[in-house]
Amino acid sequence: MSKSLAAQISDLKKAIQAQEGLRATIGDDVAETALAVLLPQLAELETRERAEKEREKRRMVTVMFADVSGFTELSEKMDPEDVMSLMNQVWAQLDGLILAHGGHVDKHMGDNVIALWGIKASREDDAEQAMRAALEMQASLQRIHTGTLKLHIALHSGSVMLGEVGSQGEYTAMGKTINLVSHLEQITPAGQIYLSHETFQLTRGLFEVESLPPQTLKGLSQALQIHRLILPVPHIFRPRTRGIEGVETRMVGRNTELKFLQEACAQVFSEGAARAITIVGEAGLGKSRLLYEFEQWLQHAPTAHITLKGRATERTMPLPYGLLRDIFSLYSDIQENDSLPTARQKLETSVLQTLGNGETEKAHFIGQLLGLDFSNSPHLRGILHDPGQIRDRARHYLGQFVAALAGQQTLIFMLEDLHWADGDSLDVVRALMENATRQAIFFVGLARPSLFERKPEWDARLTFHTRISLPPLNAQASQELVRELLQKMDGIPDPLLQAVIENADGNPFYVEELIKILIDESVIQTGEHWQVDLSRLGTVTIPQTLTGILQARIDSLPEDERIALQCASVIGKIFWDDAVCALSEQSLAQTQAALQSLYAHEFIFPRASSIFSGMTEYIFKHVLLREVAYETVLKRQRRKLHSQAAAWLAAQSGQRATELAILIAEHYERAEDFTNAADWFGLAGDQAFDAYAPEAAVEHYRKAFQFSQNAAGAPSPASFRWYENLGKSLQARTHFDQAMNVYAQMRAAAKTAQNAEAQSLAWYNISFLQDHQGDARASLDSAEKAANFAAQQTTTSDLLPKALNGQGWALYHLGEGERAETVGLRALEICQQLPNHPAALREQAQTYQLLGAVYDLRSQFSHSIECEQKALETYRALGDRRGTAAMLNNQGVGAFIRGDYAQAAQRYQEALTLAGEIGARDRESIFISNLGGAKVRLGQYAAAEADLRKSIELVGTTLTHYIPLTYCFLAEACLGQGKLLEAAQLAQQALTLAQESHQPDATASAWRALGDCASLLCKRSLPECSLPAPDDCYRESLRIFTEIGSESEQARTLLAWNRWTGDKEMREKAEAIFARLGMKG
Repeated sequence: MSKSLAAQISDLKKAIQAQEGLRATIGDDVAETALAVLLPQLAELETRERAEKEREKRRMVTVMFADVSGFTELSEKMDPEDVMSLMNQVWAQLDGLILAHGGHVDKHMGDNVIALWGIKASREDDAEQAMRAALEMQASLQRIHTGTLKLHIALHSGSVMLGEVGSQGEYTAMGKTINLVSHLEQITPAGQIYLSHETFQLTRGLFEVESLPPQTLKGLSQALQIHRLILPVPHIFRPRTRGIEGVETRMVGRNTELKFLQEACAQVFSEGAARAITIVGEAGLGKSRLLYEFEQWLQHAPTAHITLKGRATERTMPLPYGLLRDIFSLYSDIQENDSLPTARQKLETSVLQTLGNGETEKAHFIGQLLGLDFSNSPHLRGILHDPGQIRDRARHYLGQFVAALAGQQTLIFMLEDLHWADGDSLDVVRALMENATRQAIFFVGLARPSLFERKPEWDARLTFHTRISLPPLNAQASQELVRELLQKMDGIPDPLLQAVIENADGNPFYVEELIKILIDESVIQTGEHWQVDLSRLGTVTIPQTLTGILQARIDSLPEDERIALQCASVIGKIFWDDAVCALSEQSLAQTQAALQSLYAHEFIFPRASSIFSGMTEYIFKHVLLREVAYETVLKRQRRKLHSQAAAWLAAQSGQRATELAILIAEHYERAEDFTNAADWFGLAGDQAFDAYAPEAAVEHYRKAFQFSQNAAGAPSPASFRWYENLGKSLQARTHFDQAMNVYAQMRAAAKTAQNAEAQSLAWYNISFLQDHQGDARASLDSAEKAANFAAQQTTTSDLLPKALNGQGWALYHLGEGERAETVGLRALEICQQLPNHPAALREQAQTYQLLGAVYDLRSQFSHSIECEQKALETYRALGDRRGTAAMLNNQGVGAFIRGDYAQAAQRYQEALTLAGEIGARDRESIFISNLGGAKVRLGQYAAAEADLRKSIELVGTTLTHYIPLTYCFLAEACLGQGKLLEAAQLAQQALTLAQESHQPDATASAWRALGDCASLLCKRSLPECSLPAPDDCYRESLRIFTEIGSESEQARTLLAWNRWTGDKEMREKAEAIFARLGMKG
């Protein structure tokens, strides 16, 4: 009995190995002579084996019959040559769509085409791709000819025999499946697509279909269930559900986790309260498969729901709000090569559909946060200088959008690869979870353990959150998985089973890749019934690591496929056929053929939709595959490929390239193109800064400077903007010392470049930072230098009034009201001469704000009221709600100084409410502090104490300019409740803080509070009374208030002193001041 081809090949390989082993004994000449005979024999047998495998065989395929009707009618109206030309055009287009979706054109018969999916290798989505091709064919024919030509398309999935027929040896498909789909096509109406039930089952949930009544077809004894294909369901995240060679497999070893997900979701459906689950596991353990099975269950859930999906990738990790962009791009059907107006319109439409047509403002803020550049929106134009306000309001509106969705139906988040999500998106998702307690929202996230290294607080203090950790499969589950994957084999030999299990170490992905190696090496022979050649098992070297397995598979690829895979790996986990074509420098047809083959061998998978219109988007089957493929690219080639990838991304993104600046920058970095890398990292920094993503902005700007120094030539013209924005980003992260150092570098660079404008900006930002830290004297000195450099400018700008306002606030905090007024009036005069531009109007509003505070300090209340109102109106005209809240607070301060505590409390509450509406959490502390102060004066001591302690808690250890007064008010609140000793300690703390920050008004207030405490403690003769004498405290308070010209506060100190001494003259003097100023006592 003759041996099988496989056995003959095995024998020849052993003989060749034996000859190689005898070289040292018999010599190279003898060995080469023997090998010269054996090697050609081996090549011939392997060629025969491959051909034999590819010839006659049974396969599960999806078959398309498509018939174009209407040609006969056209022939009666058109010239035959024109009809032939049209037919050629039609078939070229339709055949091209079949091939683009991985199909094989089997034959043309008259006006029909027969196409097959799965003849070379069965794939998971053969039926899906056939259906997508059918829909595109219908649309394409309508574009080519809108008249009488119509397509009738039928699809059926089943087993066929592939082989040669006829004297010409034509290779085709035969069997009942072909006959059935032929008859199905005959009853399909023009312009329609009919599916058999078998095809429908393979794509359940991916398309919108209409189920039709069963029909009896010719040659069939039973009626056939038929479905009409309508449209694809957009943006399905569909991971593999088949194992190898298209074999459908069950999920193995994760049923407990799946049941937990289902029960948790059912609880959200029934109770309307939030739940959150993070599924954690290392690469390859089945996180995505578990999520897919949950999604399949969800499709049949009886409760209506809305699903928001997003996937993070390494590519988007450095992109601010990259994960949120992905969520909204999917939800709003935004593609990366959509024009900017189109992308904006899609985003606005989807937001308004949820929030209502009157909420355009909120849509624009959300869009700006996502990087869609709504800077020309009337809602944002006046506050572009304040990315922090834009960020806070956008996040706040985003929360309202999510709550509105959850109010319509139960909302389900499905977020993949959270370990690669950018920090800003993670912060937003975390905030959404925190605020979702009473909302019908179910969060499901997938992550590797590294997520909790980056964000250890991810699930902290969330009582409704559960972390599910996926361990490796145990031995029993591993065996079950192998049996599932090899279910077409009649019995699995124990040596094969053990070889797979022992090497895979419980990793499902490793199991699959290992079996594919054994198929590639012909240990496992596939077909209708799979077989094992154990004689070959011992000849295969099984890599000991998953990386080794993947490396071996990549090494075995044909050159064109390996090059395509390497080019794809340079682009990222997600890539596009057009991009691979650009990098590989092959034709698009060659590239598409290579990608189809890689798909057939399950290295990559096409995605249902693409973020670049008109291109096919692919994803690596697993990130490890991408990493291993990338490591095979020679380093000298990487530089060229990364440069090409950067240029391709920039060209495809067009006017939206800034949104992808960080991706382009990183490609230029790896290309070692330092000049372009610097410029693009600078743009990425600008994008992050505008999105108020300070952490990302700091990282990108630092790289911009690093590569700018590495590049030859002069520094980038944008470097001074980088300096300023880097400093502000460091301030936002409370890295004040580092920010100060950056401004010092900016000042030095500007001095070297003799750039007066940049020097002025550097000094202004130093002044602002010093004022924020409570060093008013240093702030004044820096602001004066900023003004001096600004005055050197020959062009009119808002730079000088900005510097003058810096001076004015420093003087205000130093209690020098008269000088502050002079500086403020000069700034106002310059502002009024500037063009009517948002930047000039903003400086004018800030100048009115300064003057209002100065006039309050100087007890010139009519002037202060007028300035505060003008500032408020200007902020409102600019759409600056943060500035509006600040001015409402300032009006409250004015009312407080005038003694109208009820009105002060009302204004503070309005400011606090507005801050809550726009998410301005950083402003809440000062508004709460001021509200607490008004409540003290209204005698609401307990409520005041609660507010003041909350304000101090919000501030933490940071010293801000208002905290000394907060402690003064808190001392008064405790005093009003009889907590004398505690009040005394608080007054002493207020005094220390006020003196450290060089604030005379706060220092004087602290002395007065200390006097009140000392007087009451002395009256009660408490032994703990170790404070200064009350008279000394009041005397010092009065001296400072007199020195800074604050008459209203002088009067209040006189009244307090009167309560201790009973001095009638003091009271009369205070009342006279109140009467003259029109104040309440």
